[in-house]
Amino acid sequence: MTFSRTSCSWLLLWTLLTVVVSCDDGGNIAPPAVEPPASVRVVPSTVTYGVGDSVVAEVHIDSATNVGAVTLRLRYDPAVLEYVSGVEGTFMNGDGSHTVFLTGAAAGGEIAVGLTRIGRQGASGTGLLFTLEFLAVGAGDAGFDIAEGAVKDPQARNLPAVFSTVPVVVVP
Repeated sequence: MTFSRTSCSWLLLWTLLTVVVSCDDGGNIAPPAVEPPASVRVVPSTVTYGVGDSVVAEVHIDSATNVGAVTLRLRYDPAVLEYVSGVEGTFMNGDGSHTVFLTGAAAGGEIAVGLTRIGRQGASGTGLLFTLEFLAVGAGDAGFDIAEGAVKDPQARNLPAVFSTVPVVVVP
């Protein structure tokens, strides 16, 4: 393979620009900035409920940067909980941005949730994504478990994220 003098000049210029842009103030090559992963947490209002109680679980996000969408599938024990509703929080739309919020319960104790921000600018920071309400219909461990989750930027690229839940118990 041969290179022309012009293509070699462009390659050298590109290499120099890349090094200049990637250097810190002391002229050292700086590693790319690595953002900590966003943390998505399912947080119930309490960890113990009685049969017949309304079980409210807020889903919060922390350390988020440029978030365009959050999706998750939350599993629960349908012998213990019955899904009632979902309400969007203020993290994605608190600045007046338009959003799309969808929830859908599947047979067998699973709910799918999607929250998308419309536009090119993502949301950053910490806040309430949405609230899920269940009815405690039987005694036992609610079995909260995130089967699948994703945090994406406005261009639908995956962002690093960790997901966690808190155990919930329903007593007779």
